[in-house]
Amino acid sequence: MTNVLIIGATGSIGSVTRKYFLENTDDQLTLMSRYPQKLGQLNECREHAIAGSVMEQTDVRRLLYDI
Repeated sequence: MTNVLIIGATGSIGSVTRKYFLENTDDQLTLMSRYPQKLGQLNECREHAIAGSVMEQTDVRRLLYDI
């Protein structure tokens, strides 16, 4: 099973990408957003939200370690 990281998951491209993967794959999704509360309802079997910013090195390192 593949784990896909979507950085900026609440943005326009991230939202479309998230929807595509949920509808067309069985992949696990790790959703990174500065505002994860804006993600709405998560598919708890397939999605995991992480609060963070790609501009913060510590957030990116933590995220890559977790994946």
